[in-house]
Amino acid sequence: MDMKTSPLSLLKDPSLLKTDALVNGQWLPGTARFDVHDPATGLKLADVANLGAGDTEAALAAANAACPAWRNKTGKERHAILLKWFQ
Repeated sequence: MDMKTSPLSLLKDPSLLKTDALVNGQWLPGTARFDVHDPATGLKLADVANLGAGDTEAALAAANAACPAWRNKTGKERHAILLKWFQ
């Protein structure tokens, strides 16, 4: 890959790149979009959802309700859980 090639072109399955926001199990396009650039090359990688205040509050509430026990775990405990998922 050279400096003018987007790393996204190397994806085996480009459909895995999601540019909307996942909020409470739903993909939201957001009230606007913003560009994400590769800092090494300046190339545009994607445009992603830019959530407004209401959508952001809904995302935070959904995250808090989804797994209240998760927030009480230490970083070490979360690490162990994620490592098990990976293995």
